[in-house]
Amino acid sequence: MNRRYRYATRSPHCALLVACVMVPGFSLGADLTGTVKDKESHPLTGALVTLTARGGMFAESVYVGRDGHYSLHSEQEGKATLRARNPYFSDVTLDIDLTSGAPRDFVLARLVDPQAISDSLPASAHFAALHFERPLDRQWFQVDCLSCHQIGNAFTRARRPPERWHEIVGQMLSEY
Repeated sequence: MNRRYRYATRSPHCALLVACVMVPGFSLGADLTGTVKDKESHPLTGALVTLTARGGMFAESVYVGRDGHYSLHSEQEGKATLRARNPYFSDVTLDIDLTSGAPRDFVLARLVDPQAISDSLPASAHFAALHFERPLDRQWFQVDCLSCHQIGNAFTRARRPPERWHEIVGQMLSEY
């Protein structure tokens, strides 16, 4: 035993923590596992699995491994949503209770509608099509905007006419 470990175990707080961890059924969070595959049972490597608290104010994400499996440890409790997403495939969202340790598997369907495919892509996939008057504007937009809006949501992916998009991008760039 090293000295720090012996010292820590003498602390009454640490002893309580060790006792709680060793009690069967006591958990310091939730462990979520499962797979993400397509309808032909092929693993969807790189798919994104996101756990979101019921109020929507806290989310955690992990990427699916080469074998289609994911594992996410969370300190969240209670009811939440778990979403799997992959470009060119439909999103699947599950309402879950984090007290259940059952694996959560996803089967995603391949998209065929061009608009649905476009909507499934991250913001950076559309970035190359944008024209900027000044190269510096492109750099600022890429660094500041794509880092936040990369995944997107219903608000940032709403259909808008081109002139509205020009207005929105102009607003974002006006701070510089």
